[in-house]
Amino acid sequence: MGIEREIATLASAFDAVVVTPSDSTVLSGVRALWVGTGGNLTLSFPSGDIVVKNVASGQLLPVRPSKVKAATTAADIVAFT
Repeated sequence: MGIEREIATLASAFDAVVVTPSDSTVLSGVRALWVGTGGNLTLSFPSGDIVVKNVASGQLLPVRPSKVKAATTAADIVAFT
């Protein structure tokens, strides 16, 4: 990984989008997820899907998933890019 990519990875987010859980919508450039209303998150990563259980309301997760899957029960999710 080059230094430019490392700096970009560590930099603050410059935009935010509301996430609607979907099995088909691919997210790009996500730096973190904000969970407004707690529940479970089903996330897709290159290594496969994972369920993060019992995420609390108001939680900021430093994760970079490609998808927030439809099985997600958390709501009011924002992706920071």
